[in-house]
Amino acid sequence: MSAGVARIRPILITASTTIIAMVPLAMGTAEYVSVIGAAFAITVIGGLTLSTLLTLVFIPTFYSGLENAIGWFDTLSLKNKLTQAVIFVLAILLIYFKIDKFLWQLITTLLVIILVPAGTWFIMNSLRKARESIIPAEIRYISGSRVS
Repeated sequence: MSAGVARIRPILITASTTIIAMVPLAMGTAEYVSVIGAAFAITVIGGLTLSTLLTLVFIPTFYSGLENAIGWFDTLSLKNKLTQAVIFVLAILLIYFKIDKFLWQLITTLLVIILVPAGTWFIMNSLRKARESIIPAEIRYISGSRVS
């Protein structure tokens, strides 16, 4: 995280100058450019743009979210951890035996990795909020008289 903050300026300068330098080549229509130069320049521009966004935005965000998720998982009770593990193992077995294509197995496995903890968090917070009372017990009134 700190390396990203310290290196943001050089990364942006290097990527932007390379992208700007490749624009004339990408838009070129001369015979020697159109054979391989334009396709090469477009590929470099797209790759640099994507890798810069991944480096500066996605990876730090993902890492921060992963740290928070691991910290939250450590605070769970053993019962909740075991429940998540059982659901995860059952889902992986279901994916392995029911889905034939590797790409779909990979996608659904990633969804299970994300949705099992997210579902647990949602259910736990929903139940906690459902148990809270809107009006505290010591301030409730019945027919104008205060009840404690």
